[in-house]
Amino acid sequence: MIDPDMNSIPSEETYPHRENVSRLLTYGGDYRISLDPLTLRNKYGCAPEPDSSLLPFGSATASTISEIGFLAAGDAHHRINRCLMRETPHNVYLGEIARLRNQIIDIFNLESYQGTEVVFSPSGTDSHILASKLIVGSSKKRVLSVMVQPSETGSGIKSALMGGECQMPFQTNLENNPFGKIDVESISLRASDCSARTTQSIDDDLESLVSSAIQKYDRILITLTDVSKTGLLSPSPALALALKIRWPHVIEILVDASQFRISITTLNNYIKTDFMVIVTGSKFLSGPTFSSVLLIPESSTSRLIKRPLTSMGGINSSRAEWPQHWAGVQSLPNSCNFGLILRWAAALAELRAFLRIPEDQVTYIARTFEHAVSTWLDESQHFLFLKNPALRRDPSGTCESWDHIQTIFPFIMLEKHRGRKAKPLSLESTRLIYNQMNKRIAKNTGDRTQKIIAARCEIGQPVVCGETQGDQVAALRLCLSSRLIRQAAEDKESGMRNLIDRGITTLEKSEFLVRRIRSATSH
Repeated sequence: MIDPDMNSIPSEETYPHRENVSRLLTYGGDYRISLDPLTLRNKYGCAPEPDSSLLPFGSATASTISEIGFLAAGDAHHRINRCLMRETPHNVYLGEIARLRNQIIDIFNLESYQGTEVVFSPSGTDSHILASKLIVGSSKKRVLSVMVQPSETGSGIKSALMGGECQMPFQTNLENNPFGKIDVESISLRASDCSARTTQSIDDDLESLVSSAIQKYDRILITLTDVSKTGLLSPSPALALALKIRWPHVIEILVDASQFRISITTLNNYIKTDFMVIVTGSKFLSGPTFSSVLLIPESSTSRLIKRPLTSMGGINSSRAEWPQHWAGVQSLPNSCNFGLILRWAAALAELRAFLRIPEDQVTYIARTFEHAVSTWLDESQHFLFLKNPALRRDPSGTCESWDHIQTIFPFIMLEKHRGRKAKPLSLESTRLIYNQMNKRIAKNTGDRTQKIIAARCEIGQPVVCGETQGDQVAALRLCLSSRLIRQAAEDKESGMRNLIDRGITTLEKSEFLVRRIRSATSH
């Protein structure tokens, strides 16, 4: 059992086995969710228990679990322990995965797309490995995988698309790949000055690349990133669809929607157009880190199900996490990852709460927050706001939901000295500020400044997005999440005002830290 003395149902006031739940939430991933023995936080600075004093604006990287998420994880924990009194762990895990699969099909409105398969993975990186190996298995020759620049996606995605195993640290392992090396090409999303390239220029690069490679490769896997770490959508869904229609027997499209900053309608449109989709519960939904699913449309399934799973050596996947009718599923390890169950339970609790909010209210909150944050960043003398092109997702161009509004706001901090032109803060200093954001700073100052520096803030970790004079330049990110939208919607009187105030406070703290670094280096 995961907790032998579990005997009561959690309430909203207290959870009697809190420590067991928080411990299990850190199991079944890799080193990134292991807790530091001194800080009791993971690599991203997140604790496995709720912390209401944090300002949680770091969802593009990771979030500390919410109270409703923790309660949902506690419910799952309780149910699992009761089942373990009667059944084997393997049967319990199989049943829990089946429960989650049915919930996802229901919540994602996938009943209308019968035959869509749901494959579970610990992380988005693992889901990329599964997708890549499925495509390789359906190919007789070499495979080309096309992705956006690695700095704008997950740290292990390039290795994953090459068929590498998810290891610590990430590295490519092709020994278990009987089909030979997978070639990977990447397309830049940003210019060297960190500005976003136009959608048309990126699409032109992709079309040129595919057109020249179509005779050389048996299969070409195009990863459509929706959205990147800094909020970019690339390539355009319209071009991805056009390429797939033009070369239906060669092109496969994988939508990396790991950020899950898309509406259910957009998700359904991707499935309808025969795009495989990866989503996670740990970004926009602000669930605990390490929960992912790979969604495979019916038409893709009819091609890929022929791929024997017995040949997929080295994948981080267990028997229960696959649909049981896939060939060779019984050859997979019969292992159990109950931490994954709890993390998805927390994420789906947040998603259900978010979907109960009327869409026009979600749109209003997101749009108002976008305007307030963008205006503040534009006016700041200490930041360079990286503005992104408009988001246009629906390949048919017939639908526009709340998800066309920007929810990730990347900015570069500027180092200013008297008599000199401002320049971007060094990557080292940017990382230093990131690590200080969730710590209280003691200083005798005025009331407003004291409030700002005492705030503990989660913010998106630095993303390298360009260089200046040969030095790498990185952006931090203020991120809107479903949890923050839900909280603003629940407080009808002051929710919107509080959301904006908390967001600006987070930006003001990073501004204070920039000024402090500048002051220290000028003396």
